Amino acid sequence: MKIPIIPVSELNQLSDEAIENAENSTLLLLREELEIYKAKYEAVVAEKNQLWEFMANRVDKIDTKLSVIIEKIDNIIDMINTLQNEIKVIRSLSLPEEQILDFIEKKIDSVIANIEKKNFDLYIEITKAWLNDDWNKLEALSSDVFLPSAEFLFDKVRNIENADPAPFIIQYCRALENELLKKIFIAYLKHLKEERIDCYSVFSWDLETNGIGIPQSKNKNSYQFAKKIAELLKKDESLWFFELGNMSVTLEYITGTSVEKSPILSHFRDFILKYFDVNFIDKEFFNNLKAISKDYRNKAAHPNSLNSTSALIGRETIRSQIKSLLSHYKFKTKE
Repeated sequence: MKIPIIPVSELNQLSDEAIENAENSTLLLLREELEIYKAKYEAVVAEKNQLWEFMANRVDKIDTKLSVIIEKIDNIIDMINTLQNEIKVIRSLSLPEEQILDFIEKKIDSVIANIEKKNFDLYIEITKAWLNDDWNKLEALSSDVFLPSAEFLFDKVRNIENADPAPFIIQYCRALENELLKKIFIAYLKHLKEERIDCYSVFSWDLETNGIGIPQSKNKNSYQFAKKIAELLKKDESLWFFELGNMSVTLEYITGTSVEKSPILSHFRDFILKYFDVNFIDKEFFNNLKAISKDYRNKAAHPNSLNSTSALIGRETIRSQIKSLLSHYKFKTKE
């Protein structure tokens, strides 16, 4: 009989011949030693079986989780593909550019609303990483929705062949628009309302028109802004809104010669400087805002106007503009 390798002090004593010729005392010692080994072996086997059962259970659990994740990924991809098709349909409608953008934004909002919030955690961290300390200056809608969803859509869209980059470009633009809107334009409207400023009296110079309701040449740069401010103050605050392109044009006016003559532009500039450092008032910065609106936001309303290369440049340009805006802002919006 072949003897297996086992930890017995005198392995040869376990042969058939040795056992037949062994004395009683020797056999008792051998038996005791084998019983100890047998007990140890059974414990090892039991432990291995327990470990095997645990590993098998974990494998099953992982497989189950992976199948759920794969299903969720498939659902997300389906939603993104559906969004892409819906954008194509919206663009085919004979509607004004702003209305097309509004419809596309609503479709994007619908997709984002169906994504589990925990799936945005990674994209919030990505946003925090490129904004650094300026993250704490973001408006809530920008930090909680627009920027994380822009990073999310960028991540998903770039993995789809020949995908339309409009969804993530629009979300980056909405974040930039929201920051300007809340920090400057809505803040200014609230200030005028709280101070009970009579726009038609204080800004009468800006609201002057000729006999047929057209502004004078002297106030052509401030008339539309003063008129809109006066009209919005009559409305509910939920209806206060300025589009990115309009805001950039108005901001550009406070860097020119008109600001010294215009009561509303000079008042507006002084208000801005309460919240932003003086370097924020920069013609090039405001021109860049206008270019972003024209080259990226507005083009997103049209088919084949943005390709993957221009969208990547646009992404970096808009993120840089957001970061620059926040760097000049004096206050934190969150701890």
